[in-house]
This record gives sequence, structure tokens and C-alpha cells, in this order.
Amino acid sequence: MRRGTAFTLVELLVVISIIALLMAMMLPVLGQARAAARAAACLSNLRQIGLGFANYAAQNSDALPPQGSQTPGVNGNSSDPRKGSGKLWYQYLADANPGLDGTNPAVTGYVDYSVGVWRCPSVAPNEMPPLSTVAAWGGGYGVSNGLIAYPQGSSSPWSNGPTMAQILRPSQLFLVGDVGRPGVDSTTGDGTFHYHTWGKFYPQPPFSLGSSKEQPACRHLNGVANVTFVDGHGAAVPYDDLNNDLNDMFAVNSNPKYRNF
Repeated sequence: MRRGTAFTLVELLVVISIIALLMAMMLPVLGQARAAARAAACLSNLRQIGLGFANYAAQNSDALPPQGSQTPGVNGNSSDPRKGSGKLWYQYLADANPGLDGTNPAVTGYVDYSVGVWRCPSVAPNEMPPLSTVAAWGGGYGVSNGLIAYPQGSSSPWSNGPTMAQILRPSQLFLVGDVGRPGVDSTTGDGTFHYHTWGKFYPQPPFSLGSSKEQPACRHLNGVANVTFVDGHGAAVPYDDLNNDLNDMFAVNSNPKYRNF
């Protein structure tokens, strides 16, 4: 008798096994491709923000924006930098670059930029306000207090930042990049390592992944943080280079009084 064209059960199981094996082989590759796409989109965001800094300087006698219009914890204002810094650095950028307004209306109590170019695609919603159950700030990007400092006359040692003309190493200095507070906690839902977003950090390497102190956040594929430097170029910087302050990228030389721009 001539055999029909239908698959036997054994043949069908073999085909299913092959498909499952191929899928298991492809999923990690697809995951890496998605992570690479998110990292590329993040770097594009940071380049746009970097251009915003350059445009601000061009409109303000070569000055960079301050971290805030006032210093947290001074004269009775809040010690929380989100609420006690007055007008924040990203608001200054939006004044000079209306397209950079990234106000998130869901955040109350302070002006938070975490939409549009201000949202790192690798940041999960529960790592940022208002969904994070721990302190969070912004959509994943922050500045170094070594460069974007508190205003002239501030009581903070992190004050009186340079003008663009005073910066002699623009291709080496961290301007804006991935920043966060590291932690392993249940607030993100899976108990794995995460960076909760934060809008600035004190450049005091070496950093510690075991602390909750804000620092550059290596949240992308292969453990890198995306950074835009003062000259406008962007790069993926490995954790070790950040932790070792490669080329004195934070311009502090271990002491804010002796910042080497």
C-alpha cells in the first residue's frame, strides 16, 4: 500500500525538537541584539543632550549650567537634591533648547525629566520615578558634580564649575551619561542587580557596587555605561575605566579643590 503524506508521530516530534533547539540557540542572540539596539538608542539620546549643553554655553557666555540654582540643605531648604536645588541643570538646558523639555507629569514634588531623550531604553519602569519604591530621579541620565557644579558662592566644595573655555581636555571629561544608584532588592520584582535612576553624582572613585551611592551606571551589554564627553563625542565606557577615573575623566584628582580641567 502506498504511504500517505501525513507525518508520523515520531517525525512530528523530531521536527518539534529541532524547532525548539533552534529557538533555544537564537534567543540569546536576539536578546543581545535587542540590548545592543537599546544601547545605541541611549547613546543617541546622550549625544542630543550633549548638543544641548553646547547650545546652552553658546547662549550664556561660554558657561555651563549649574547643578541647581541653590545648594541643597542651605538656608533651610531641603537636603534632597531633587527638591532643594531650586532650578535644576536640565531645566536650564530646556530653556536654551525647547526640544529638550522632558518633564514627566507623573512625578510630583519636583521637576523630573524622564521622557523622550531623557529616558534610557535600558531602564525598567520600576527603576525610575514614580514607580520605584526607593529614591529615584530621572530617566537614567546624570551629570558629575565635578563639572556641572553648584552655583558661585555656594558653601558646597562642589561649586564654581568651569566655563567651556577653561576646559583644556574636552575629549576626556565626562559631561553627561548613565547614572544610578546600585542595589539588589525586591523593589524591582526579581531580586537581581539594578541601578535606580539618579540625576547627578559626586565624582569620588573608586565606586562601590555594594553601596547605594549614586555613580556611573554600567547598565548596558558587557557592563558599560554610555557617556557623552565635553567635546560632544559619545562612548561606551567599561566599569573599570570609570572606577579608575581613566584620564582623570571626572576632573577631581581626588579633591574638588584641585580639579584638573
